[in-house]
This record gives sequence, structure tokens and C-alpha cells, in this order.
Amino acid sequence: MQPRWLVSQLEELDYQSDYQVELINSLLYQSQSMNNLTQDYIGFAKADVFAVYELLQSLKQQYQMALEHAQGQKRRVDEQLDVATVSHKQSEDSLNEAHHLATFWTNQTNKAGDWLSRAQSHLDDCERATSQARSELGNAERELSSARSQLSAARAKPNVRVYIGDDSQGRAMYRYEPPDTSYEEGLVARATSRVNACQSNLNYALSQEKAARQERNKAQHQFSGSQRALNDANEAISMANQALEVANDSKRQANYSQEFSQRCHVILEQVNNVITHFEQTYEQQSIVTSKLDSEANQAFLHLRNLESQQEAIQGEAFTLKYTLQDKTSLLIAFDQPLSSR
Repeated sequence: MQPRWLVSQLEELDYQSDYQVELINSLLYQSQSMNNLTQDYIGFAKADVFAVYELLQSLKQQYQMALEHAQGQKRRVDEQLDVATVSHKQSEDSLNEAHHLATFWTNQTNKAGDWLSRAQSHLDDCERATSQARSELGNAERELSSARSQLSAARAKPNVRVYIGDDSQGRAMYRYEPPDTSYEEGLVARATSRVNACQSNLNYALSQEKAARQERNKAQHQFSGSQRALNDANEAISMANQALEVANDSKRQANYSQEFSQRCHVILEQVNNVITHFEQTYEQQSIVTSKLDSEANQAFLHLRNLESQQEAIQGEAFTLKYTLQDKTSLLIAFDQPLSSR
């Protein structure tokens, strides 16, 4: 083998060794840069995951606060609806009772009106009977006065001589008697009896009129009381209608509030599903970042191993380079002519 050809081969080998060393150094540098970039991006990812964690915790806290508020609101709305329902039922019962009372007092007013009409008609009859009895009593008293005048006039007449027989000497004997007033006395007796009867009739008529007036006053009082009670019942109907309208509004508002509360719970359930999905995403991201961090650590250790191997290779390459240079120098010297040595 020619020395010159060996020198050429040794120089090529030296060049290839330098090239391989440079290539290894370049690859190692790129690996180090890539590892540093990976570490930076893993740090960014960890920061993002931590930010996601803080956001998730904030969302959970806000969701819990919103859920507690919604649950409290639902309890209050349910209580409000229960109260509104009871109030609505009570208002309906009050309205029905007011209608029943109005019907009852309408009947009572009609009955009291009929009673008052009958009592007033009876009082009018009694007043006419009393007036008639007074008139009859007046006539009877005038007749009694006339009979008494006739009796007095009859008694004022001179005594009447009445033949009672002859005495022992044959002379007629007479006695004087008061005039006969039996007719006039009979007139007075009959007139007195009629006055007494008329007075009794008047007293009876007065008692009947008094009783009829009391009855009429009772009927009037009952009629007035029934009218007042009917007016109160109608007023109660009006107030019960107003109360029922208010109860309807309250119940309607309570139903609206309950529907809104139910929608809030549906939305909160959707939010909870989103938070759950978000938490699953966060857990996946945490697993991925942990895995990336572990792989980056392994890559870093592997890179350190490669650096150690690169240093060893570089040392061996330098040793080989110096050896090749020595061998090349010897071959070059061997290949020179003797005269030039």
C-alpha cells in the first residue's frame, strides 16, 4: 500500500471524525435548546393549568353560593306559594260565605218586609177600630147625658096625687107620690150599659192598637236590622272580591316566582354540568402536564447522559485526531526521498 494513499485515507478519517464531532455537538446543542424550550412551554402549561385550577375553584365557590341562594330563594318561594294558596282558599271561602250571608239576609229582609207590611196593615186596622170605638163611646156618652137630662127633668116634675081609698066617713083619701121615672131610668141604665160596653170596646181597641204598634215597631226594627245586615253582607262580598283579587295576584306572582326559581335551578344544573366538564378537562390537563413534566425530566436526564457521552466521544475524538496526525506525519516523512531527509 502506498504511503501517500494511506495519508489521504488518514486525512479523510480525520476530517470525518471532526465532522462527526461537530455533528454530535450540533445535535446536542439542538437537543439542549429543544429541552429548554420544552421546559419553558411546560412551565407555561403548568401556569395555565394552575390558572385553570384557580378559576375552577372560583367557579365552584360562586356556583355553591348561587346554589345556596337559589335553594333559599326556592324555600321562600315555596312558602310564599303555600301562603298564597291558603290565602286564596280562605278568600274563596270568605266570598262564598259572604254570598251565603247575603242570600240569608235577603230572605230575612223579604220576610221582615212581609212582616212589617202585615204589622202595618194590622196597626192601621187597629187604629181604625180605635177611632170607631172612640166615636161609639162619644155617641154613647151623649146618649147617657141625654138620658140623664130626661131623668132629671122627669124627677123635677111635681108629685102625682094617687087615690088610695075612702076613710070611715066616706071621704076620698089621696097620697102624693113622685112622678114615675122608670122609663127615664131605663134609658139611663141602657145608656150607661152602652157607655160601659163602648168603653170596654175602646180599652180593648187601645190594647190591640198598642200591641199592633209594638208588633209594627218590632217588625220595623227587624226590617231595618235585616237591611243593615244585608248591606253589611254586600259590603263583605265587595271586600271578599277585592281580597280574592289580591290573593289571585299573590298566587300568580308566587307561581311566576316558582317558575323562575325552577328555571334558575335548571340553569344552575347546566352550569354544574359545565363545571364538571371543566373539572374533567382540568384533571386531564393536570395528567398531561404531569406526564409531560415526567417525560421532560427523563429527557433532561437522558440529555445529561448524552452530554457525558459527548464529552467522552469528544475526548476519544481528540485522542484519535492526535494519533492520526502523528501517523500522518510519520507516513509523510516515510514517503519523502532520502536526500530530503
